[in-house]
Amino acid sequence: MRNGSDLKNSINPPHHPEITSHPHHKHISDNVIPAKEPSLKDVLDEIGAIIIGKPVSVK
Repeated sequence: MRNGSDLKNSINPPHHPEITSHPHHKHISDNVIPAKEPSLKDVLDEIGAIIIGKPVSVK
């Protein structure tokens, strides 16, 4: 994780309009991929995976 930058939320202003799921997207390393709007469960699952060091699934 780079300074927490891999854990994103929708508070940031919209960017990456070229992504088909704009404004929703996910940063995985240096890649930007389409993503659905995360549910609270999705966010908590991702936080838990990061804490225990498991790979985060891409949904």
